[in-house]
Amino acid sequence: MSSILSINKRGKLQRADNSLVFVEYGESGEIIKKIKIPILKISQIDIYSKVDFDSELLYLLNSYNIGINFFHNYTNTHYGEFNMWNQKGSEKLMMKQFDCYLNKRSYYIEKFYKGIIQNLIFVLSKYQKRGDIGKDITIISKDIRKKSLLINSNDNYLLFEASIWKTFYSSIDKIISKPEFKFIKRTKRPPENRMNALISLMNTKLYFTVNSIIKSTKLDNRIGFIHELTDTSRFSLALDIAELFKPFFILNNINNKKITSNDFSNNVLLNEFGLSKINKLYFEFLNQTVYVKNLKRKVSFKHLIKIECYKLIKSFYNDKEYQPINFKEVFDEDNFNI
Repeated sequence: MSSILSINKRGKLQRADNSLVFVEYGESGEIIKKIKIPILKISQIDIYSKVDFDSELLYLLNSYNIGINFFHNYTNTHYGEFNMWNQKGSEKLMMKQFDCYLNKRSYYIEKFYKGIIQNLIFVLSKYQKRGDIGKDITIISKDIRKKSLLINSNDNYLLFEASIWKTFYSSIDKIISKPEFKFIKRTKRPPENRMNALISLMNTKLYFTVNSIIKSTKLDNRIGFIHELTDTSRFSLALDIAELFKPFFILNNINNKKITSNDFSNNVLLNEFGLSKINKLYFEFLNQTVYVKNLKRKVSFKHLIKIECYKLIKSFYNDKEYQPINFKEVFDEDNFNI
């Protein structure tokens, strides 16, 4: 099973035949240890520290479709990446996908937004039975339902999306009532408090995970629907699919009693121990299995993202109408906890 390689130590990542070796350096530049990493065991690399590498390494990673994601070591915010488009993609599928972008974009935008909204409402419904916050969460949920009626009449979809998420985020301080993790409002680049820092980090990690999974299929990660085709390095299809899973990923990973203020070195920066903890929890969460009703078996959250990719492929070939993942229809509610 491939996993995410997270590096938060000073060192050098280099090629050794058709594998990787990480050389860890001490404060004075001395070699502390060398770790051999089988390349077939990893799907992406996240770097949080100062790491040296050369073009030979990039050539090897590119041939295996493995991307590198860079995080600022003072704020843990993403600032760059080495991610190619999906070179294993199919030209025939790319043409079908692009044709859907040109001629059926509004159809897919509506599908994605309905999926996002129904998942937001489902996640919030898990808290409506809590006596202390149930009434407030019900009001927020009703507000999202009301906004959902405006999907077809809204020309600026990204502003519409921002409004939906703003409403959802207003529930954070009610659900997670920790003074040291006060949310207040959404801020980024830079985040103004620990909660915003965690949300930004989780959103970024989810985007990279989705992009990595897309590259294991034949989809073109450059052609999305909600997010415009751009000349920047952000892959719009990965952003689109990530939106469907964000409601659950955000609350599950930040509403975790294992994460405390001791995991931060200041108001927004995770310390080395906290970062290692977050990466471990995120990896465990991705590979956690849940019983899915319509599949009649247990699958991991990582596999659910891949299923979403294959659903899109079938719709591009007109084999089956695209229906985005609906947490309420997919999961057994009695065994679904946030």
